[in-house]
Amino acid sequence: MVSDHLLQRLEAVMLSRDPVDVHINRLRSSRPCALSASCDREMLIGSGKALVHLGASVMWIPARNEAGYWAAPSMVFHYLRDHSYLPPEQFLLAVEAMDLTRRFKAQEVYLKQIVGHF
Repeated sequence: MVSDHLLQRLEAVMLSRDPVDVHINRLRSSRPCALSASCDREMLIGSGKALVHLGASVMWIPARNEAGYWAAPSMVFHYLRDHSYLPPEQFLLAVEAMDLTRRFKAQEVYLKQIVGHF
């Protein structure tokens, strides 16, 4: 189980839009929780204009050594909070280390990475 502090940190990373946006391939709808039929509510984090629909994107979190990225569905927040999922420690350390004042636009990075692969 992850700490409340880490959940709050992940939420801050996920809600950030400028200069940091970790989301790629946003969908116009979200996917339901695949772990439990009792998770039938729409899953959102944030409030007002700062909302994230869980299950509607993939996140790219820069690895601490900046040699790559951790990819995770936005639903990972729900898995951590409600199902006690424990991702790799390096993912958690990358979330903790993410500098929300330094520009990072995951969709731009992703598009550069896939050039020439399709």
